[in-house]
Amino acid sequence: MGFLLLLKSLCYSHCNYTDYYGRDLQRKMVLKQSMIDNYLRALEAKQYIKRDRKKKRITILRNDLFLKTEESDKEKIMKICPEAMGDDDYIDENGRYHFVG
Repeated sequence: MGFLLLLKSLCYSHCNYTDYYGRDLQRKMVLKQSMIDNYLRALEAKQYIKRDRKKKRITILRNDLFLKTEESDKEKIMKICPEAMGDDDYIDENGRYHFVG
């Protein structure tokens, strides 16, 4: 799984593919080429990745492996207008703002 995280870190923003391939991939990861090939074969066998040798691209096939976090409504408001909400203010489950203080 650690190798898959390394691979994901080389993917383009918000995408599951990278154009690092072969020696370029080896230079970025600073691992032996044989070790990289073994990991890639294992991930491909488990259908975690797909290698396209013509395009020299590796695609991560599983989207459910990585957590996606989104900002809360309070965090969004604090970025736009930080003076609007205090530390104790909150937004309830119905989306209503409660200003404490």
